[in-house]
Amino acid sequence: MTPLLILFTSLATAEEPTVQPTSSQSALYEALKGREDPPTCEALTALSTQLADDLIWLMDNANQPAWIGVRAAYCVLTQHADDKAAEIDTWVTDPDRRGLAILTIGFLNKLPDTHIERIATKALAGPHAADARKHLSESGDPKLMKLVE
Repeated sequence: MTPLLILFTSLATAEEPTVQPTSSQSALYEALKGREDPPTCEALTALSTQLADDLIWLMDNANQPAWIGVRAAYCVLTQHADDKAAEIDTWVTDPDRRGLAILTIGFLNKLPDTHIERIATKALAGPHAADARKHLSESGDPKLMKLVE
């Protein structure tokens, strides 16, 4: 019983997060948190006037459920790749974001053609090059496989 009391006491004194979501970020979180039938990326536009920025905020700050960040990243990659190209490039070059790099590489075939080669090239030259090489060579997509040759 004592260890349980210590655990609950320590949880109660934990600090509140210093970053608080805006109303649009909260609305996006609520829309994306359901396990079944997530909204389309297009449907999310009604919830935010700065959708790409708010989705990136969710990726960085919403830890649970885990699929919120995945869904947010997918929408940024497929709907906002032109506007957020510089940000997306960091997803495959940041040594501390291996999971996001793998996710981005995994979605390359969903991106507009204008971004695929640039992102793949950065991934292949970055800290997660082995992951990039493996995914691209095993993708079955001739366009992606050619980038590894």
